[in-house]
Amino acid sequence: MKVVCPYCGRSFEVKCSTGRRGRPPINIDINRVKRLLKQYNNNKSVVAKILGISRPTLYKILREYNLE
Repeated sequence: MKVVCPYCGRSFEVKCSTGRRGRPPINIDINRVKRLLKQYNNNKSVVAKILGISRPTLYKILREYNLE
């Protein structure tokens, strides 16, 4: 992409990255999630802390595997 400097008027080429935003995808064993939910009486806050993820991320994983 060509960009023109507003101060000197010179134009130059700029590369734009098209990488993904946010964190990389999380790979969590769904059987572990099920076992933890059963062990902690469906307390999603505790399970999310044990797994090291946020509660909304846990809800997203549960929705993905139809475990809600």
